[in-house]
Amino acid sequence: MRLVLLALAITISALSFGWPGAQARADQGDIEVTSLSAESHYPNGMTFHVSARSSAEIDEVRVYFRKTGRVTAGAYREVEFQTTSPDSTGSIPGGSNSGGSIPGYSISGEAILVTGLGGGYIPPGTEITYSFEIRDESGSVYRTPDQVAVYNNSSFAWESLTSGSITVLHYGAGSREKAQLVLEAAAESLKRMAPVLGFDPSEPVRIVAYRGPLDLLQALPLRMQAMQGQVQTEGMAFADERVVLIDGFDPNYRGITSHEITHLEVAEVTGRAHNRVPGWLSEGLAEYGNIDPTTEYTLALNRGIRRDRLSPLSQLRFSSGSGEDIVRAYGQGLSVVEYLVDNFGESKVAELMAEIQGSLDIDEALEAVYGFNQYGLDTAWRLSNGLDPFPEPEERSSIRDLLPTITPSPAPPPTKTPTVVPTAEPILAPTSTATPLPTATATALPPVINPSPQAPVGDSVPGEDSRGRDSGETPISPGCYSPRAGNYGAFSGDLSFLAILGLPLAMLAIRHRPRR
Repeated sequence: MRLVLLALAITISALSFGWPGAQARADQGDIEVTSLSAESHYPNGMTFHVSARSSAEIDEVRVYFRKTGRVTAGAYREVEFQTTSPDSTGSIPGGSNSGGSIPGYSISGEAILVTGLGGGYIPPGTEITYSFEIRDESGSVYRTPDQVAVYNNSSFAWESLTSGSITVLHYGAGSREKAQLVLEAAAESLKRMAPVLGFDPSEPVRIVAYRGPLDLLQALPLRMQAMQGQVQTEGMAFADERVVLIDGFDPNYRGITSHEITHLEVAEVTGRAHNRVPGWLSEGLAEYGNIDPTTEYTLALNRGIRRDRLSPLSQLRFSSGSGEDIVRAYGQGLSVVEYLVDNFGESKVAELMAEIQGSLDIDEALEAVYGFNQYGLDTAWRLSNGLDPFPEPEERSSIRDLLPTITPSPAPPPTKTPTVVPTAEPILAPTSTATPLPTATATALPPVINPSPQAPVGDSVPGEDSRGRDSGETPISPGCYSPRAGNYGAFSGDLSFLAILGLPLAMLAIRHRPRR
């Protein structure tokens, strides 16, 4: 699986390109764009429209687009257009006929960005920056200024509320008051976690506030929708788009908002290494940043400690298992982060984020900041909770150890035969540039959902309150579920081509599916 993902990431990088800027605009001749627009067809995609004219026949039109956010790579589509025969009904800018008109060609066309089942998932509320490039037979090229469109469900009458870097999209009766409260919660969260993580809370954040769980459910990726038998989704975060989806009418909107906002900021401070942040740290920090926490994570963790049913930190899973397993994992992540803060102070957290960004390796980062790796941290934390440590794992290679080692080719030994001196063959030296591992720039932050687990089946233990007393309550968590990076949101390059790449993998998965 790692080889497949690496090959796909390299392909994505090969398809990426720099965003065309104003300096790349050639002589535009007398090309004129008469209209342009983008229309959202959520969840199926977005259509880009353009009309233009020129004195020379237009032979190529492209639309460039990218998601507005942390990712700067984009893609383009060829625009299919129809040409109107030359006429003299309209004046072409720059025409030489004073006061008159010259023959011109007019075109009208569109291109479609496919999403959902036909392409890559894009979260609602994502801003799409787009620009058209028109070329005609005279060699003139014109690129339009950047335009911005919002990809969202047009069946809702969206309104927006903005303060500073935060924008809340909302709809329906009573939503403006809720949006104001959500905005205040987001601002409070940014202010609280900025010194902890070491960032300047100035990057734009877009929060899409839905009116209840059913509307939110329809906005989730299909895989997340399938998880609803185990968890109830209350929020998701997408770092590359800097978008958060929440149920704005949930009573725990403050906790949901602050948890998801923290995910965005963890991704901001770790940059290209954000998919190297392990789940226990990502979710633990997100819940540590929760300005209105509940006790469900602690209750689930207490049950796990009582039974000694906790997994090693390096093996914690946030995308599989029962609702109880998932919530317990979040409780464990939160508790470990609290252990680090209580014993070493909050200032060390920002240092850890910087080390992860530089090393791309959690064990190296922990060693540099705290003097121990994940196993050492896990051992100390377990002992502090009255648990025996796990056996020490086998020595593992770091990310840097996986990079190919360049060994120069030895020179051939000199010949001792003086009579014939053969022409020396050139020695092919290996390249000194190693192929880089894929980074987080082609993928969105793993979607993050807030689960309310269903009652655990079988050997469930009554809930316990924060002091260890039985409460008899099933946990209803406002927490956050996070699958691994790379599942959603890849946007660099041609999306239809990525879909083609994924088809053989899907067919293999179906072909080798075990029989039941």
